[in-house]
Amino acid sequence: MSEAGPAGQEVTAGWLDELPAELESQVVVLRRMLAATLADPRLRALQVQGSIGRGGGDRHSDLDVGLVVVDEEWPDIAEEVPAFVLRLGDVVDHYYHF
Repeated sequence: MSEAGPAGQEVTAGWLDELPAELESQVVVLRRMLAATLADPRLRALQVQGSIGRGGGDRHSDLDVGLVVVDEEWPDIAEEVPAFVLRLGDVVDHYYHF
């Protein structure tokens, strides 16, 4: 699958299509994260870390992610991160480290 990126660029997200079916709920949230990241010019990248990022996740895996922010927006954008996360779907627990 591809998503629309900055200035209408197409960004391939084929790696999401390659994740196992048991990660369907995580993929839904990751697609939302990717779309939100691509739509916000203050964000440069979405890093998928943890077991899913290493390719070893299962249906019980949480999402460990990082956002890369343009220098000019840091640290002000940090105040918006909790609202950003809550817009993505149901949240069981969240932790922010800046």
